[in-house]
Amino acid sequence: MKFGWKIIVGSIVGFLGSAFGNVGGVGGGGIFVPMLNLIIGFDAKSAIAISKCKCPQKKRKKKRTQ
Repeated sequence: MKFGWKIIVGSIVGFLGSAFGNVGGVGGGGIFVPMLNLIIGFDAKSAIAISKCKCPQKKRKKKRTQ
């Protein structure tokens, strides 16, 4: 896979999709799978697998009040 305009467009769509997904509180599978499939050119099986590879967020511990 060579670096070209598809990678740049896919990166921008991925960034905006994850930003709006986090704001809305939904997952990004509906955005990432079509983006990886249509723009970058992955097959459906690979696009689904790659869309599930995200960095998990750390859960914050609640402070105890007495």
